[in-house]
Amino acid sequence: MSALQSISSTAPDTPAGVRPAAVPPRRLRDIGASSPCPRESMLALLEEHAQLHPLNRALVMLDGESARAVTYVELAHRVGRLAAWLCARFPEGGERIAIMSESSPAWGILALATIASRNVVVPVDTGVERDTLETLVRRVRPAILACSEKHRETADTLVARGILEGSILPLEHPHLDVTPPAEAAPISGSSDYRPARGTAVMAFTSGTTATPKAVEIGFHSLVFQIRALTGCFSLRPSDRLLSLLPMHHMLEFTTGFLCPLWAGAQVNYLHSLLPHDALVRMRTLSITRVVTVPAWLTLLKRALEHGARAHGTGRPSPSRLRAHARCAFGADFEHFVSGGAPLADELVDFYQAVGAPVIQGYGLTETGPVVSTNTATGSRRGSVGRPLAGTETAISSAGEILVRGPHVATHYRLDDGVVESVADATGWFHTGDLGRLDSDGFLYVTGRSKTTIVLANGKNVQPEEIETRLQACDAVVEAGVIALGDGATERGEEICLVAVPAPDFASACRATNQDFEQAMQQRIRDALAALAPHKRPRRIILRDHPLPRNTAGKLRRPALAEWAKNQIGSHS
Repeated sequence: MSALQSISSTAPDTPAGVRPAAVPPRRLRDIGASSPCPRESMLALLEEHAQLHPLNRALVMLDGESARAVTYVELAHRVGRLAAWLCARFPEGGERIAIMSESSPAWGILALATIASRNVVVPVDTGVERDTLETLVRRVRPAILACSEKHRETADTLVARGILEGSILPLEHPHLDVTPPAEAAPISGSSDYRPARGTAVMAFTSGTTATPKAVEIGFHSLVFQIRALTGCFSLRPSDRLLSLLPMHHMLEFTTGFLCPLWAGAQVNYLHSLLPHDALVRMRTLSITRVVTVPAWLTLLKRALEHGARAHGTGRPSPSRLRAHARCAFGADFEHFVSGGAPLADELVDFYQAVGAPVIQGYGLTETGPVVSTNTATGSRRGSVGRPLAGTETAISSAGEILVRGPHVATHYRLDDGVVESVADATGWFHTGDLGRLDSDGFLYVTGRSKTTIVLANGKNVQPEEIETRLQACDAVVEAGVIALGDGATERGEEICLVAVPAPDFASACRATNQDFEQAMQQRIRDALAALAPHKRPRRIILRDHPLPRNTAGKLRRPALAEWAKNQIGSHS
């Protein structure tokens, strides 16, 4: 067991049928976003929680049938102790502490201590290719790379190849749980390179075609986001969240980790994306909210529909489906929070109908990450909500979404310590996304400028619009839209759809002696019938394995286009 995990204490068992008393909401002391010393404000927050509800669980690691919990009093103590060790080791602050590990209480404690010691958290995506990982490590030059046992071999390789100049700190290391020994005497930084003053997190964009950029996010930006989002979502100390997304994902780090801790709530980590596993935990742990992405909501929808008709035939009635879903979620569940990709209106309608609404938002790593969000009391179908209070959002003459405000990151960190401003000279960040604002201030994202398909007749098509339509199609597990042809010629580009069929649909076709491929093509065309004719795919290709995606779940369109071209060539 790791040293950080060993600080976890299993909370006393609660008698069956008895729910722990909810701590009433209360107003935290004001923590200045412009505080020159993040350490003082971060530790003050944790210490206040420790005083108000010391035995409440803060972070819980779900492992099989068991759970290891860190209470708020333990969290404050351990973060303070680890922050003191980091301050002693790096008295100047500003050093990068990279974390390469699966999500866990250990991950969170180290992140909090890093920020509290005026150093910089660098969340590392554990699923990137080796070449990309090496480039990222060279770019941020971490003084410490903390890793779990699962990723220790990768860390050792980085050292052996001379890529990592800092030291490796296993999350199992006893330094994280005891008084630092003699070899941890104060030392100078690993290099003369320093992030911008006040930087708290150096996160990477989830690029699909190039090396992700390192984005420097200030402490004041984090505090602004946390304050805004805890208000939007009305988070309470009695809330219990289920964490499914990786911690390197800024949506999870901010909305699923920092915000709940700010409110004194509980975060439960589950290393499984299987809907069945999540539903069991949601019900038994009285989960109130889940932060997730549309792809997972699609899988969950299918699981709920399958479960509702497990003892019957055909499509379950709305009343039966709602009753099954509410039983599966548990009586305390309130809503999902979704981001990271477009969400189909049909999915929104489904979850609303079963009594588990989805609150959809929009953002990017550069915006810390949230730009706008719907709320439980203010939402509009098809939109990603209103921009956060205190920020500005505009639409350029080209239809691009522009964002300005305290949540926008300061710099990109390039190679050799070179920085590049995230915003333009007037403070506007150009998102690269296309959208519109309605008269009531709700934002609608209509596509991405870089993925726009230009047809021969000059009309533009957004692949995301077509893909979103298929989220609710029971015959399709996932779909990707790409352009075939050359946009520079008179022929223009043609729309090609690659779809991964659902196993259940294939089985149903075999059982009824239907031509599977023909049935799939027809089901897809029916699902897209409401689209304008020029937006419907000219070619549909079926694929028997998952689409190529990065670890954030975003489609790698160039890789998919190359595969599709090879498929077409082999059948020509």
